[in-house]
Amino acid sequence: MDITLDKTENNEASIKIKIDEADYQPKVDEKLKEYKKKASIKGFRPGKVPVSLIKKMYGKAILVDELNSLLNQSLTNYIKEQDLNLIGEPLPNNDKNAEVDFDTQKEFEFEYEVGLVDDFEVDTDKKITYYEIKTDKKQVNDQVEDLRKQYGPLQEMKEVASEEDIISGLLRQLDGGIDKKAIVTLDMLSKSEKKNWMGKKLEETIIFSIDKALVDEKAIAKLTDLPEDDAKALKGDFRFQINKIERREKAELNQEFFDKLFGPDQVKSEDEFKEKIEESFKENYKRESDQLFEIDARENYIDSTKITVPDNFFKKWLIATNQENVEEASIEIDYDKYVKELKWMLIKNKMLKKFDLKVENSEVEDKAKDLFRNYLQSSGLGGNEQMEASLDNFAQNYLQAENGKNYMNLHEQIKNEKVFAAIKENSNIKNKQVSFDEFKKVVDSKA
Repeated sequence: MDITLDKTENNEASIKIKIDEADYQPKVDEKLKEYKKKASIKGFRPGKVPVSLIKKMYGKAILVDELNSLLNQSLTNYIKEQDLNLIGEPLPNNDKNAEVDFDTQKEFEFEYEVGLVDDFEVDTDKKITYYEIKTDKKQVNDQVEDLRKQYGPLQEMKEVASEEDIISGLLRQLDGGIDKKAIVTLDMLSKSEKKNWMGKKLEETIIFSIDKALVDEKAIAKLTDLPEDDAKALKGDFRFQINKIERREKAELNQEFFDKLFGPDQVKSEDEFKEKIEESFKENYKRESDQLFEIDARENYIDSTKITVPDNFFKKWLIATNQENVEEASIEIDYDKYVKELKWMLIKNKMLKKFDLKVENSEVEDKAKDLFRNYLQSSGLGGNEQMEASLDNFAQNYLQAENGKNYMNLHEQIKNEKVFAAIKENSNIKNKQVSFDEFKKVVDSKA
């Protein structure tokens, strides 16, 4: 057997594999003997079928299978031995390989196209800004007031007198089929229409033009339970008869309120309540800061790392391996995105080696358990020994589902986390404190 690599200037190459009869024939003969032992052909006793007949019936298929096995093994070994850094997998040259005649040839030559990546260095000494979002007392106090309104008791009123009133009643289309119970809040109404509702009392009736009285199609859809597209086209007069007016009072800052939000005895004072809210802000803000940092770091590394991509091969490979049968024109439109994804994958792999980062199976299992633990806790089912004991089964079933796809997704997620942790530790990070509004401006400027 002879294997050669022919490189071109644009990081593309071909691998040619020449196979002599001596490379494959012993295996083919061995398979023919196995077939002879097992073959059941009318007119012949088991094990007595002539080899010549077996060869005539199955010889070509056996030859092709053996050549494919030999090719795959030889190609894999050659790539490892030569330490070739490839993009994707080798693509068989179908035009040249189609010329092979399995019926007459004794020697075979197969060709594969490959894309190569030259060795490159990843410079981790980069200046990257980490935007740390500050919390302030106003945010905390505003959230306290919002929660008090959200969880406060409902009081029945005799007339509409506040922007926060909830008005229940019967909605009827004067020239149509809508006739239903409905709820109106004043934020659903246009500025001029609100005046018509203020001061209305129980059992009073209001006539209004729905396309003019409500602020938009979302409000119309909410009132009528219609899809937004249908709501957008809805016009005409409606009648609303008020049956109930309610107003949510602010909840008292007491133990009952704290327990309702955080569970029994988790918070015992107003100061502790505000501390909890501030912690929640910090956790959410940290997630947003981390997401922006990862986007900035990724773009920084992609832009500053010199990697030559063999474009012709890469486009061929994308088309050949895309399961949705994407055509060349579609690949061209999004090609820059594909190149960025490829470069980032190569950079990540380089950093995994550079910092000796590995993902253990136990880490993937723990990640899966955390997913279920958080889900159960958010559903009010976590925190007991029975549920905790069930996490192993939940996690294993999840990781084995989707033919292992869930496992690979979590594996990749942990890999990303480790890479970005290494970037934070080894890069020149500039921490910059900003307000949430300033942070949003930064995000918008990068969109």
